[in-house]
Amino acid sequence: MRTRNLLTCFLAIVLVLGMFVFLGCGADPAVDDPEPAEEPEEEEEETEEPEETAADVQEITLAITRDPEFLDPAHLSWTSAHGVANNIFNGLVKWETGTFDIVPDLAYDWDISEDGRTYTFYLHEGVQWHGGYGEFTADDVKFTFERALDPETGSRWDGLINLITDIVVVDDYTVEIHIEEASPVFIHNMSAYRPGKIMSRAAYEDIGDDYNFEPIGTGPFQFERWIPHEEIVLVAFDDYFEGAPTLRKATFLVIAEDTVGAMAVEAGEIDTMLVSLEEIYDKFMADPDIVVQELPSTGTRYLQIKTVLEPFTDVRVRQAMAHAIDRQAIADMVGMGTLPLVTQLPQMMFGYDENVPVREYDPELAMDLLAEAGYPDGFETQYYGRDIEIERDVFTLMQSQLAQVGIDVEYVMMDSTAWMTATTAGESPLAWLSLSARYDPDAILSGFFHGDRSSPEGRNFTWWGGADDLINAGRVEMDEARRAEIYFDLQVLFNEEVPSIPLYQPTNVRALHPWVKGFQLGQVEDTYLYNTYIEGRGR
Repeated sequence: MRTRNLLTCFLAIVLVLGMFVFLGCGADPAVDDPEPAEEPEEEEEETEEPEETAADVQEITLAITRDPEFLDPAHLSWTSAHGVANNIFNGLVKWETGTFDIVPDLAYDWDISEDGRTYTFYLHEGVQWHGGYGEFTADDVKFTFERALDPETGSRWDGLINLITDIVVVDDYTVEIHIEEASPVFIHNMSAYRPGKIMSRAAYEDIGDDYNFEPIGTGPFQFERWIPHEEIVLVAFDDYFEGAPTLRKATFLVIAEDTVGAMAVEAGEIDTMLVSLEEIYDKFMADPDIVVQELPSTGTRYLQIKTVLEPFTDVRVRQAMAHAIDRQAIADMVGMGTLPLVTQLPQMMFGYDENVPVREYDPELAMDLLAEAGYPDGFETQYYGRDIEIERDVFTLMQSQLAQVGIDVEYVMMDSTAWMTATTAGESPLAWLSLSARYDPDAILSGFFHGDRSSPEGRNFTWWGGADDLINAGRVEMDEARRAEIYFDLQVLFNEEVPSIPLYQPTNVRALHPWVKGFQLGQVEDTYLYNTYIEGRGR
């Protein structure tokens, strides 16, 4: 950033000197001629105009905490990846920003058959792909979902759409998707999130696996460049089917530390950032020149336990750990309206029930359970974590709580890519799981807690599949009351078996400069820039 600032200053000096020489040269000739005498005034007005409009140049710089790793919809993972990809891609349908209401996107309408097993989507005509790859059609829909379901693709998210049995292209603007059984969650899982983001068949056949690093979408912004671990740059797509965005450019800077990001915000070097540390939140709240947006979140944070490794094969050890962790203390430390997460499902999510029994903080009971399991003096283990500020802070507190009952946990710190490889491969005894959860519980249960996700391609870090029958039943039960009962039973089972320990449910907090207008905060840390614009920068 300093280099960029120095360069900006240098160019400004050159511009001023150039103006001085230009105006000086233009003032001498034809003193008796009134026509040339007016030229400096015209030039002076022209040089002032960029200064007036430069403050409102339609470009935005955002901080993201980690490199996305994947921009291929079949493999999207981190919140930062979604923040970028949401602006590149569309889905057949999407969630209305700030809600969980399903609204049209590439499909302007859809029908559901009486038996609930056939969805017919009617597509907008004339939608263009980035990069000159032509018009979006139903064939691109078929390609996207069949590719995500293909085992050779190794998609992390095929479990969300594996109810699909067949995809039929009726014509260029009509597509039928057939599923095994009627499902209340299917339309949610088809939304513009993870595998629901539609890809271009022509672009993928041209680019191949490099599509991940040269993503082609239909969204309001198109990909320009990606410098790994530094920045991703998007530029406006003026042929966007809903109209060109006001912003001309969006730069996502990778800034891992909140404290560093906060200094960049204060210096005006970035326009907005998500906030995860209370000390930064307090600083911004006290700053009259910073706008703070807040929205209750359905995001979740868990401690995942690898149930197939000793000593975690013994349920009493897992139960002891749940009693040793003080969720309320963790939530209080995180601050910013954070709630303790007491079951696998967050508040505001369908199926959450406050009557589900929970394992309360009880260190003495934890030590009794460890003794019963044959570990009266506790044991040593490892936690695989990423080098991210909030995660380190939470672990440090959790580490001290576990130490009180004799469990000595070493923090194995690694970057996000290495962490993903290690946790999915089954190497991590304990690991952090941070989810941007959606309204329906199936998205997190089928995606992260189903036994079929227990593989190097999956995301069930616990490798426990004891809830599979309930998860399967919940995703196809059409009666809402019965479905709620299924999820109550499922939460009771998780409380008993403890393959994963719920920790906390954060509030989404974003800091912005007041010149960032129209930014809509989502409940799962989404970043949608289509309605965003710049007005009054620096004032």
